[in-house]
Amino acid sequence: MRKLLFLCSIAFLFASCVSSYHTIIQAEPSLQYVRSAQDGSITVKVSATGRNYADAVAEAKKYALRMALFRGINVPSNALLSKPIVTEVNSEEEHQRIYDNFFKKKYKKFVVSEGKSSDRLAKSKTSARVQTTVCIKRSDLKK
Repeated sequence: MRKLLFLCSIAFLFASCVSSYHTIIQAEPSLQYVRSAQDGSITVKVSATGRNYADAVAEAKKYALRMALFRGINVPSNALLSKPIVTEVNSEEEHQRIYDNFFKKKYKKFVVSEGKSSDRLAKSKTSARVQTTVCIKRSDLKK
């Protein structure tokens, strides 16, 4: 009986240690303004989480575009660039199908990664968190 109790407690101890390793890296995406160019493009540093490295980079790009479209990006020297592109209230919810299609297929034309790679902030078996610098082509996006 003591052996069985001892084996059960050891198994429980190992199970609790293993489950903590599989935790998903959960954090809200974040965005930080870097610079803006004369053509209206905005460069930002974005961190986001995805299933793997490539998915996390794609999520970072999508987050940067969502911010530029619906909430605006705080550009210290230019109030005009700080405003969101879509000013209609609740536009994202009302036209969700259109925006979902845009973020599945067409968003890559309007956001470009700067530099050769992104920094991998954290990684687990089920997710990855990266920080990348992207340039949002705001003037093309407005058209």
